[in-house]
Amino acid sequence: MVPREASAPRMPALRSDWLLPLVTGIRPSKAGAIEMLDGVDDEIAAARARDWLKCHAEIAREGDGGDTAAYRVSARVMDFGLSPDDALGLMLEHWNDRCEPPWEPEQLEVIVNNAAQYRQKPIGADSADVEFDVVELVDDARVRPEHDDMPVIAAATPWRIHMAADVSARALLQSARPLVAGILDCGAMSMLYAPPGSGKTFLMLSIAYAIASGTAWAGRKCHRGLVVYLVAEGGGGFAKRVMALQKCHGFADDLPLGILQVSADLRSNKVDCKRLIAAVRELERTTGEKCILLVVDTLSRVLAGGDENSSVDGGALVKNLDEIREAIASHVMVVHHTGKNESKGARGWSGFKAALDTELEIIDKALHVTKQRDLEFARPIGFRLESIDLGLDADGAPVSSAVARMDVAPLEDFGDVLTPAQERMMAAFKSAAATKYGELYRPGDDAFVLTSKEWDAKFDEMGSRHSPIGGRSRQTLDTHRLALLEKCLVKKIKRAQWVATQ
Repeated sequence: MVPREASAPRMPALRSDWLLPLVTGIRPSKAGAIEMLDGVDDEIAAARARDWLKCHAEIAREGDGGDTAAYRVSARVMDFGLSPDDALGLMLEHWNDRCEPPWEPEQLEVIVNNAAQYRQKPIGADSADVEFDVVELVDDARVRPEHDDMPVIAAATPWRIHMAADVSARALLQSARPLVAGILDCGAMSMLYAPPGSGKTFLMLSIAYAIASGTAWAGRKCHRGLVVYLVAEGGGGFAKRVMALQKCHGFADDLPLGILQVSADLRSNKVDCKRLIAAVRELERTTGEKCILLVVDTLSRVLAGGDENSSVDGGALVKNLDEIREAIASHVMVVHHTGKNESKGARGWSGFKAALDTELEIIDKALHVTKQRDLEFARPIGFRLESIDLGLDADGAPVSSAVARMDVAPLEDFGDVLTPAQERMMAAFKSAAATKYGELYRPGDDAFVLTSKEWDAKFDEMGSRHSPIGGRSRQTLDTHRLALLEKCLVKKIKRAQWVATQ
């Protein structure tokens, strides 16, 4: 990195990023002829660039390729559609202080101008605003944006391979911001699934309200921002649920929670995908808020007749949801159903789960985390549905709905957090020991031993509707035992003999 001490003016050193075009015969753009594409929304471009600088941009470090890193960050910020001056301002405000050491403004300006001068594509080329023509919205969409689109990665964008040590050094600096602390991250993709009638929409509305209002959810801090709830299932009953939410919490008219009730095909209809993006962006413009959560309720409705078990149809839906998520730079959460066999998890193609960062399931009036890509598993969070009187309808009949009331489950030390399967395995151990030893049983005493066979028999007796393929294998149970052993909840006395530690 260029030394930060004051020194006599000198020409900036050319790094490989901007020297390469000169030696390969590609003529760089001149500073006076920098091309900027039309059609980029400046406010949205600035909001996206600001979010990227805060959460995802690499940090420049002196002696570790810092000037090259600053050049790459400069180029990427201009990819969003910002001029060199605007890019410099945002970098100084939201990125520079984290560099080691921070750049002098004059030095950073030189690098930003170099990145602009030697660009091989126009400023804003990677902005989704310029990739598609305008699509007129139907009247019932209630918004008429100037642009709607899907993101496309420019073919000229080079792929960069980073060394493992560099990636490791950025791990803590690039951690995603929490959307709901310990449960959801900003910008990720998640799914909430449960059987019909289990309260999943009520629970989802409670999360949406907490994020829109910036209030805690189940004792966990929420990042505040605009929430858009796509209601593809539920009909007129959804309005009653929103009214119940308002009666319960008394939220103001300007609460940044938008409801879009429309039948949408997000599997095969690119126009519907573009309309959704356009509607979100129009709401961002009118509210002045950045969308940070898009709820899609439910998966089966936006699949629009596609086969849930098909990798072709499922893959197309996942691809479009990913592109929508990229275009609006928001967390996307899909609401889904279980199948007839609830033990097999969410209904349909297994690739749905593989695509998720977080998967949540409602089991016995509690929210269970069944997958986390980057976060630790949280303990189950209980909830109940509380009936809310809404008044009388046009015929004088009483009308009611409900809201989800969450148990307070603050962040805890995750070291001893168990998955649902591990909890059932531990419960089976305690039950088997109590059956075997009766009132004499004392956890933590090495005299009260269970064999693996006794433990497994109790597990089978209690039933495990979440065990794989309708049954349990010895390998699966051994995996659960090993996890409990690592968490110091059981210990092994000798071969196939176990004792609970607490």
